[in-house]
Amino acid sequence: MEPSADDFKKSGNDAFLGGRFEEAVALFSMGVEVAPENEVLYSNRSGAYCKMGKWDAALEDAETVLRLKSDWARGYSRKAAALEGLGKDEEALALYTESLKRDSKNNAVKAAVEALVMRRETRKDKLAEETSADAQQAAELQRKGNAMKKDGDLAGAVDAYTNALRYQHNDEKKAALYSNLSAVKLLQDKYEEALQDAHRCVDLRPDWVRGYTRRGASLWQLKRYAQARAAYTEALLYDTNNDELRQIILKIEDEARVAAMKEANPHDPAAVAAEHKLKGNKALKENRLSDALEQYTLGLEAEPKNHILLSNRAAVHLQMGHAQESLEDAIKTTQIEPTFAKGFARKGAAIEALSIPADVAAALAANSECVDYACVDYKRLRGAVKAFLDAAELPSSSSDSYTEKAFALEKLVATAEEATVAKHAAEKKKEDEEAEAVDNALLKGILVATSTDKSKTHQLAIVEEPEVQGDRKYDMEDFRGAIGYYSQALKQEPAYQLFMKRAICWTKVRRFQKALADFSSALEMNPNHTEPYWQKGQVLMKMANQELDTDPHAAGPRFDEAIALYTKGKEMDQETPSRFDGAIQHAQNEKAAFEMTKADRIAILERTKAKGKSRSKLDWKNMPEEEVRRRKEDMKRKADAALFESDSYLQKQIRRGNHAAVGLQQQKKRAKKFHSGVQQKYTFTDGGL
Repeated sequence: MEPSADDFKKSGNDAFLGGRFEEAVALFSMGVEVAPENEVLYSNRSGAYCKMGKWDAALEDAETVLRLKSDWARGYSRKAAALEGLGKDEEALALYTESLKRDSKNNAVKAAVEALVMRRETRKDKLAEETSADAQQAAELQRKGNAMKKDGDLAGAVDAYTNALRYQHNDEKKAALYSNLSAVKLLQDKYEEALQDAHRCVDLRPDWVRGYTRRGASLWQLKRYAQARAAYTEALLYDTNNDELRQIILKIEDEARVAAMKEANPHDPAAVAAEHKLKGNKALKENRLSDALEQYTLGLEAEPKNHILLSNRAAVHLQMGHAQESLEDAIKTTQIEPTFAKGFARKGAAIEALSIPADVAAALAANSECVDYACVDYKRLRGAVKAFLDAAELPSSSSDSYTEKAFALEKLVATAEEATVAKHAAEKKKEDEEAEAVDNALLKGILVATSTDKSKTHQLAIVEEPEVQGDRKYDMEDFRGAIGYYSQALKQEPAYQLFMKRAICWTKVRRFQKALADFSSALEMNPNHTEPYWQKGQVLMKMANQELDTDPHAAGPRFDEAIALYTKGKEMDQETPSRFDGAIQHAQNEKAAFEMTKADRIAILERTKAKGKSRSKLDWKNMPEEEVRRRKEDMKRKADAALFESDSYLQKQIRRGNHAAVGLQQQKKRAKKFHSGVQQKYTFTDGGL
């Protein structure tokens, strides 16, 4: 049996009497759903809303009560209570009066009326006092002093506040004037006078926090640390939830400790570093970044391994736009003190600044819809995510802000990666289209060049001996140009050697399908020659390795076809069949390794496609240790092979004496660049590649 409206009302009343007002609201609301015309439920809910300080909701329910039952005294008192909460005392008083007309014995309503009347009279008396001549003069002088202080006219502000005291007769307002005088004299570095005004403020208003903080600030500047600490501690008695006061007390204790250290040994490196840290903190608080940077640097000269100084200097560097210097200091901080959460947070902030261009950061801060996410270095930004997560996991982390920051950056990483992949895909498509256009032109035997004045287009026909010119282009590493000449020669007379040369050029420009077609044509013309079997097998191996993670289904058959070609070539090679043995063994090993991980690769690819990404990405962190080891060894072998190939290529060019065609220095630069790229590509970290 479902609960009735009366059941919900009874439960709501119990919750209300128990002080559980949110629960009461919920129960009364369920009762309203059952009986939407029950004025008592609305009345009770209005009362609960008043207890919660939700005056608008209380007023709405009270008006519903009067709509349902216009002559009910409770409805008027509920509406009056809501209006009183909204500060509309006169309207509330009129409605309380209407309620008493219908229920003259309601003592609670009578008390409310008396309180409102008394408040109105008090307000009148207060207004009368404030409108007196002296009060007006004092208020005017105080406002004048405030304006002068804001404009930097400290002497004028002191005169205005002092004159206001002659006209002010209210002790509380006098205390405020003395508080203002103390604040201005602190700015004038008149600490003793500021202290005397703070004492007068406390004497006039001993329960006001401001008087004790003025006293504490004056004593702090006078370096009376124990008395200053006592003043701020007394202020905490009147404002127990003020965390800022607690932080000030800690700073006073820190400064007192430094002063004691310097007094004991003025040349103590720790004392010197602590003194510079305090000066740097003060400069940073006042936004004097250059001074803060200088003080922290001086402190580090005295104590180079002070992780707090390094962390603070990292923060200053970042505010000054020196993200790289900030990162260096943050890294040193984490190395010196690995349990210091703020050090990792500094590191994350610096990496974030290095990963996001200034214009993109500004657009993100402004919540702009025009953000070029592809400009974000999402790979580096992952380092910032890790740094903030490391900070969040440390015991010294005091809030969830680091975790929230890491999650926000992780979301940005995903968006930036998607934008970057899309941009690269578009660029690759455009590049392929342009390359295809060039290929088509070359295959027709025509090169198209545009004159410098853009007024004429010349068609330059490929002239005599295209094979010789193709060989020259090949030696100059202009493989696309070589393809054009070989294609022209093939049009004149198809030949085995021309198909082989053009196939090798196709391989160099990574047009593997076209290379396979030319090797097949060469085999048709000379099926007894072993070189096409070898070269075609090499191309298939490259295609298989290229498709390991992008198309695992196609990679397996590539290995099989390569093994079959190597085996056929071995059978036909009567002179040196052993050279195919290594290739067969290598292909079988590669295939076996692939088969062990094929299911994982397919699963990863499917997950990636489900996320709408265009390429696969291995999950190194969650991959079994044995699989990580195998993949690293596999990539290391490829790196070694690539490095060997680059070195062999350089030596081959030198032996050919190809200096005039390309230039030895240019060859060396290319080889060095290739080495560097391979080393960078196959560098391993704890997270994988």
